Amino acid sequence: EDEVKRSWLWSVDEFYDRVFLMRDQFTLYLRGKLDEISPRRSAGDPFYMPPKPEVIGKAFLYLTPIAHRSAISDWLPIVDISGKSQGELKVSLRCTEQNYVDVPSVVADPNELLDKPLHFTLRIDGARGLIGDITEDTFVRFNFSDEDQPRTTDVCEGRTATPQYSFKENFDIE
Repeated sequence: EDEVKRSWLWSVDEFYDRVFLMRDQFTLYLRGKLDEISPRRSAGDPFYMPPKPEVIGKAFLYLTPIAHRSAISDWLPIVDISGKSQGELKVSLRCTEQNYVDVPSVVADPNELLDKPLHFTLRIDGARGLIGDITEDTFVRFNFSDEDQPRTTDVCEGRTATPQYSFKENFDIE
């Protein structure tokens, strides 16, 4: 069976809650009610806690193309805290007119755009090259430097080295 071995550190309160669940499951076993015992890796399994999201790395998209109203579409490296590549993230950034459809002409001098609103579409299509046994139910969380709350793609469920996100959002810079 292809499973990742995990261990947990429980608080005292969490441990007592789990002991009660263990006793309930054991009582069901002793009474012969095997069909009522919670399946492994489910909410009622006293020995299982779903893993919490953890950062596998960071990818950086520089917004310089917006200053020239140009587009970029590239595979960005996902780098962990020690500088090792953990895969790549497919990201596209396209400047648009206010209707988010028409593409404006490229500007050589960004000073021409001062005090003018900018509109762009950001797409996060997917990732590739992720480590398969630790990348289950992945998602991308990002924010711009002036935002307090991060934005998140939908979760790509399952274990895969090539998750697909199909995230698309329109942005305005006033």
